[in-house]
Amino acid sequence: MFKIIKVRGIELEVHDNGDVYSVPFYDTAGRFRPRKMRKQSDVQGYRQIGVYGSDKKAMPVRVHRLVAQAFLDDWNPNLFVDHIDLNKSNNHVSNLRMVTPAENVRLYVEEQSIEHGIIRTYAMPNGYKGVSKQRGEFMAMIRVGKKRPFGGKYRMPIDAAMAANALCLEHGKPFSSFNIPLRAEKPKKVAPYRHYANHYL
Repeated sequence: MFKIIKVRGIELEVHDNGDVYSVPFYDTAGRFRPRKMRKQSDVQGYRQIGVYGSDKKAMPVRVHRLVAQAFLDDWNPNLFVDHIDLNKSNNHVSNLRMVTPAENVRLYVEEQSIEHGIIRTYAMPNGYKGVSKQRGEFMAMIRVGKKRPFGGKYRMPIDAAMAANALCLEHGKPFSSFNIPLRAEKPKKVAPYRHYANHYL
């Protein structure tokens, strides 16, 4: 089964098994058929194709997002597409699901825990890496070279830890920088709370 979707103004024939074809054309034998697009793995292990836009420049597009866009009813370009079996090469629609940024981080941490067999705790002031407390609120902030990316302020340290993990994921920090495990905590009374946007990724 396949569907036609537009990417950068170009029509692509996306199949539910993860195959992607270009717009049909006449081959050397005079047959009218689509061309299967070559897939390569990016640095994170996801399968991708190069899509040429009107500017004649190729842009890498991940295959699992194309399949999700074509077949998942709850497709949302602002959410993440998760591989259920953890196999990034398995882009069949049955292996894909939409997840929120927070869910994506949690699943990523669980995947890394399974892959590396690491269950560690850290003797940090607030119990989590990349989390500091100020005026009764918990801030997510990590160090990337000379920069200090900020992930927002939260009422609970567990939420700040999730945001700190998301920052680590976004900036390519090593696995040792993540908070593992993300242990649950009971709510604590803090100073009057002001709403801040949760910037995960």
